Amino acid sequence: MINIRKFDFPEIIVCEPTVKGHVAYMVKGKDRLGDFEVIRRYSQFAGFREILITRLMGLYIPPMPPKKKLVSIIMLNNLFFQNLGK
Repeated sequence: MINIRKFDFPEIIVCEPTVKGHVAYMVKGKDRLGDFEVIRRYSQFAGFREILITRLMGLYIPPMPPKKKLVSIIMLNNLFFQNLGK
C-alpha cells in the first residue's frame, strides 16, 4: 500500500520594509509547526531568501529589490506623508 500524504506549502507574507537606521522586514507566515512572525534586516532577509530557495526548490521566490533603491523609495514616501499634513 502506498501512503500518499498531502503536502501543504508554507504561507509566507513579507510586509513593507521600514527604515530606522537600517532596512527591516516583518515576515509573517504559517507552516506545519504553526504561525510565525519575525523581523529581519535586509542582510538577514537575503540569507533567509537563500534558505527558502534551497529548501523549497521549484517554488518561485521573487528577487529582492536593490537595497539602496529601496531605502531611497521608503525615505521619500515617509517624507511625503510627513509633509502631507503640514
